[in-house]
Amino acid sequence: MNMKLSTIALKENDLERSVYSFTEALQTACREGFKIINTQNKTKHKKSVLLRTESLINMQNRVNALRRLYERTRNN
Repeated sequence: MNMKLSTIALKENDLERSVYSFTEALQTACREGFKIINTQNKTKHKKSVLLRTESLINMQNRVNALRRLYERTRNN
């Protein structure tokens, strides 16, 4: 690869074209060499929401109140 680049650089008079060719070669090598994870597909799946009844709301409020009480008294 180094020999190819050096011969191209010697043959080319246009430095911009050489840099562009090198950049394209480097980007192609990176695309082929590294695995790209598509994060957009992960956000399309929505989580289902539990059916909230009055009893579940009351239990959640009680749990939150007890947790806050525990957090206040934990450092004593």
